[in-house]
Amino acid sequence: MKSAAVAYVEQREAHLAWHPKPPFGIALHKLGSNDGWLVTPEEITAALESYRTHSGDEVKVIVGDKELDYWLKWIAYLERAQRHGGFRVH
Repeated sequence: MKSAAVAYVEQREAHLAWHPKPPFGIALHKLGSNDGWLVTPEEITAALESYRTHSGDEVKVIVGDKELDYWLKWIAYLERAQRHGGFRVH
């Protein structure tokens, strides 16, 4: 019985960590619910690479002056999460 439970947990974790290969960023469905999705370091890396293709001025235009501070905190969070195994969405 224990091996069946372990297999279930392993399959569930693999499902919650799934992302397209290669990742293009953070899979949108993972941010659209609080089902315990794992945003993987690979997804975060792709998202940060995409972000870094834009200049600071471009980011200001896209995000807007009012939201820039919040956006930069999000980027800092992603950089930390990337180094620590990703993050879960609950």
